[in-house]
Amino acid sequence: MNEMNENNLENRLEQSNPEQGKAMSMTRGAFARILILVFLLGTAAAATFFILYFNVLGKGNRISDTDLAYYQELDAQFGKYYTIEKTIRDHSLYDVDDSNLDVELAEAVLGIVADDNYALYYTQEEYEAFERKYLDSYTGIGIAATLDEEDRVIVGRVIEGGPADEAGLRAGDIIVTVDGVAPTDLNDASNRLRGEAGTKVEVLIDRGGDELTFTIYRMEVEDKSVSSKKMFPDDKIAYINIASFRSGTADEFEIAVKSLKSSGYDKFIIDLRGNAGGMTNEAIDLADLLLPACKITSVRNKKGHEDISNSDSETLGISYVIVVDGDSASASELFAGAIRDNHGGKIIGSRTYGKGVVQTLYKLQDGSVIKITTDEYLLPSGDSINGVGIEPDIEVGEGEDALAVARDVLLGE
Repeated sequence: MNEMNENNLENRLEQSNPEQGKAMSMTRGAFARILILVFLLGTAAAATFFILYFNVLGKGNRISDTDLAYYQELDAQFGKYYTIEKTIRDHSLYDVDDSNLDVELAEAVLGIVADDNYALYYTQEEYEAFERKYLDSYTGIGIAATLDEEDRVIVGRVIEGGPADEAGLRAGDIIVTVDGVAPTDLNDASNRLRGEAGTKVEVLIDRGGDELTFTIYRMEVEDKSVSSKKMFPDDKIAYINIASFRSGTADEFEIAVKSLKSSGYDKFIIDLRGNAGGMTNEAIDLADLLLPACKITSVRNKKGHEDISNSDSETLGISYVIVVDGDSASASELFAGAIRDNHGGKIIGSRTYGKGVVQTLYKLQDGSVIKITTDEYLLPSGDSINGVGIEPDIEVGEGEDALAVARDVLLGE
């Protein structure tokens, strides 16, 4: 699944630096190897080492043993590849195209984790776009874009009341050009559609073979992840859809429930179909709103250490069911699993996707970020979600109306 992190952006953002250690003498041979490695670190790093050599090492030929060990390890691990690159640059008949070298090298290194299907490298620009996905407001036209099977940029979701909605864009529209330029990928489309509030952007779309042009003025868009409505008024059953778990989702849910309860609605259908996850802390907070004192989930790392999240005794005091499908993943499964294992509302629909691992983001010095899998979710029962998913209490077959089944379950309580 494409879940651009679909996990907690408040997870550990760490920047790794070698620790300082005791000083020791450095041989000329070691220094020669470090000079080779300097080229791997870039011009700025090179300048630092030359300053170190002339201003510090020249007075005592001393460098910390930790730093020395660090660069010796770099030499052992990557010196071969520097030699290959330098040989190509010095002797190849053909020009070197290194325009995408940074990304290719980073992705190659991440590729050594054979079983990590979620390991990713983000440039600084890509990470900033990824991070915006989990904010509740931004300046733009109010759409969520995605790629179709032919890698075309399409409108996946139109935010209700946003500029694109007012202009008439629809989910499924193919974005042909933005201000006359065809977007090369999702990130490029996102960057072109965003801009200062009050500025305009011209979007050419393909809708069923017809090309339509929209002039849209950007504005501050409130992108809420929770929507609700009074679905079955005669039965006082309300419907709440959670599109993703993002910043403020639990608060939005609580506000929606309290508003509907004030209108006399006391039964709720909570729809997680198509919810690919998001911020795990929001899923935990939402489970806390619905469950009495109990265990919600635990997160276990490779060393066997577990961090446990518990619910307190306060709840919203409502009757509810959860609707899921095969595209409900990650934080959605954590939430649904906590509800099921603690005998909250019934889970209705089909088996969920089965993504039960946590990705941690590590920010590098140049603003780029790597994401690797570091932990695994466990259900309150101790079972793993990963590769298994959540089996619903009530299976809804193909062609059945899951919401109608949910209504019958609530009325039968």
